Amino acid sequence: MQELFKKMARILHRGVTQVLITGETGSGKSLVARALHKNGLRKDKPFIAVNCGAIPDTLIESELFGHEKGAFTDAAQQKKGLFEVANEGILFLDEIGDLPIQTQSKLLHVLEERNIRRVGGTQSIKVDVCVIAATNKDLIQAVRDGAFRDDLYFRLNVIPLHVPPLREHPEDIPMLVNYLIDKFSNEYAEALPKQVTPQAMSALRRYEWPGNIRQLENYLRRIFVLSENEVIDKDELPPEILDTSLPTTDVEFDIPEEGVSLEEIIKEYVYSALARSNGNQIQAAKLLGISRRKLQHRMQKYELQSQDFKTEL
Repeated sequence: MQELFKKMARILHRGVTQVLITGETGSGKSLVARALHKNGLRKDKPFIAVNCGAIPDTLIESELFGHEKGAFTDAAQQKKGLFEVANEGILFLDEIGDLPIQTQSKLLHVLEERNIRRVGGTQSIKVDVCVIAATNKDLIQAVRDGAFRDDLYFRLNVIPLHVPPLREHPEDIPMLVNYLIDKFSNEYAEALPKQVTPQAMSALRRYEWPGNIRQLENYLRRIFVLSENEVIDKDELPPEILDTSLPTTDVEFDIPEEGVSLEEIIKEYVYSALARSNGNQIQAAKLLGISRRKLQHRMQKYELQSQDFKTEL
């Protein structure tokens, strides 16, 4: 990671307008993008992130470049695209490898000419945007397969940054753990502050983290909101971290942008664990990394019954 940090430091003090971040799913590509914004020359300007793979092909051009009123059936009013919204700032195009081939040519035009044209419009609009793209795909192979334009690849790849998988830099885990705990403390003001014991930290460092930083964040968030202790010890970690021969039992919970209460998060974790274990309390407790008694207490509090999660064969 030191080489990555050195390269980032050089980028931050220069007027770079195109960066391509590569790495496995969950390796922290979005964290790198946000760090480039937070510490760069455009830190006081917008940072707009979009997942190119999450937007239908029919809507992606409208999302990126905007549209004029009446441009298509549902275009009831004019809309600015993300390039206009991010003007003078940074546009983070995550999963750039999923961008439709027909949209790639229009993106290339924007990068070369520094102007956009809304869908259904005729006016060219100047934009000053630093584009940071990210992907977990092999774009060179995608170019060979005809799924990605070679000229767009070379245009984006002005400054390449590769984020290594977490298993290749376990020495950074304590720093990441402390960062995430601080993050959760700010998100959940009503939760107890947490510290991690040296024994628990050693176990976290030994684990290979197939889901990378995203998996680490999911595990720590779950422990943070479910634990009633101020200290996270080794016995509060999921079994598969202590015994690497066990399969991963990650329970994910997406936090909506509008926020959610701590109690709602805990209830969702308990509900998800019971659903995944088909109502088996022992298995659900293992998934959550808590005792069966504590699980039963939570179930009673949230009026959840084991039989409601059992499915008939």
